[in-house]
Amino acid sequence: MVPAGTFLPHEADAVLLEEVQALDALVTRAYHNGLILLSCGQSTVRFMPPLMISEADVDEAVALVELSLKEALAGPRR
Repeated sequence: MVPAGTFLPHEADAVLLEEVQALDALVTRAYHNGLILLSCGQSTVRFMPPLMISEADVDEAVALVELSLKEALAGPRR
């Protein structure tokens, strides 16, 4: 188990966020993919894992963030 704490902010690259056009797009895509993220300001994503989390769960969350970012960069779904 990985002791993760209760709040892990990560500031995203400003140029990347311009391509996404909104941090909300990433947060929304992550939600639809089964991962709850919170935005904080214009360029920060908050991860709020449980106090104890397995490496497998962390790996799954990272994969979901990557998928969600790719989808957000691809633009709105039709």
